[in-house]
Amino acid sequence: MKYAYVFMILLILLVAAGCSKGEETVGPTAAPAAGGGAAASSQQTAQPSAAASYDLSSDEAAKALDFESSKKTRISTSFKIMQVGEVYVFGVGVKNMMPKEANFKLDVHFREGKTSGGLATLIEEADEDTMLGWIGKNRFSTFSIPGNGEKVVPIIMEVNPQIGPGESTMPGSYAFDVIVNYESSPQFWDPYEENILTIKVKE
Repeated sequence: MKYAYVFMILLILLVAAGCSKGEETVGPTAAPAAGGGAAASSQQTAQPSAAASYDLSSDEAAKALDFESSKKTRISTSFKIMQVGEVYVFGVGVKNMMPKEANFKLDVHFREGKTSGGLATLIEEADEDTMLGWIGKNRFSTFSIPGNGEKVVPIIMEVNPQIGPGESTMPGSYAFDVIVNYESSPQFWDPYEENILTIKVKE
């Protein structure tokens, strides 16, 4: 009986020690997992919101398809006031006036920058290569439109802090040529229509 009692005490101590070790193992693992889980969760939340900021809004898409008389293309918002660091997605509507399917593509070029104020002057510091960085998040590719059909293509515009090598972005209006080309024959492209997108950078 005495041995049985001692055996039971030893057994209880062993079980208690095992539970204690289990808690020690789980405790430190659980804390980092919770921290890592929270960090991963916030990253997963941030990524969709960042991606969502590059989506074309339904309002801009609708405006892009509201073609003016005799126009084959349209920029949803052709003039917008923005500030450094701001991102906006414009829509370019394209109407295929031909009776059969055709291929199209966008070309965007920097036209010019002008200062704000009563007497606007050219901003000589604005460098085309640097300015094209403002649309650097785009990956333009060929797209097809059925005969007499329509399509909207997004243009992501980000006002970067520079307009040229070592030149900070200054207040003014920056114009971009948005050219729609169509494939007139295999490997040959002709101009379809051109529009101007102007970004005014606030003081």
